[in-house]
Amino acid sequence: MYIADNSETALDEVTHHQQTYWGKVEDLAYDRFVFRELCCDFFTEKYKYIEVNDETKDLLAPDDYSQSQQLGRELQQSGIEGLRYPSVRLEGGQCYGLFSPRTVKRVVQANHYEMVYREGALQVNQLIQPR
Repeated sequence: MYIADNSETALDEVTHHQQTYWGKVEDLAYDRFVFRELCCDFFTEKYKYIEVNDETKDLLAPDDYSQSQQLGRELQQSGIEGLRYPSVRLEGGQCYGLFSPRTVKRVVQANHYEMVYREGALQVNQLIQPR
């Protein structure tokens, strides 16, 4: 499960991955997806924090997840419940990878967004704001 520390970080991360995905679909001229933002409370006592330094640059590679996925498998097997790491899409943003939903205590539906892919470009629009 993926969580960001705020809406802007989550949107930057998801937009990147959707643009990459749709860009690989041959002859795709148009598509539209609606995403729901979920805000949650969770505890991170058994999470590992990955800091940016020379030793972690390959773990935080923006387009190659092989080392980070391997580390995630190893940490999960050792009893770590998740990771906190800096966003590679938004400077200053933080991301969380949860290995299980057990650490999530509360989830509330928030904003709705549409992502419209049209001829190679992705547009993001907010549809609904929470009351």
